[in-house]
Amino acid sequence: MCICVILYFCRSILLVGDLVKKTLELALAQDKPVVICYMGKDGFTQRRVYVRKIGSDKVAAYCMARRGLRYFAAEGILSAQIVEE
Repeated sequence: MCICVILYFCRSILLVGDLVKKTLELALAQDKPVVICYMGKDGFTQRRVYVRKIGSDKVAAYCMARRGLRYFAAEGILSAQIVEE
């Protein structure tokens, strides 16, 4: 969770957003799961997801915890790491 807080405050640095987007694109292309740190209206959460579509402002992903398709605001995804299944 500390990493999420640090990345949240660094969000204005364009590089962080670019790296997250590239990671999500790679995960989508390889159909690999990703652990994301997400800042939503209820605070920080960490989710394991399969990316299904990347839009300009939203990311559609199958959430393992919720067992269903969820939509995440792109600006709320603070970090993304591809994980092995």
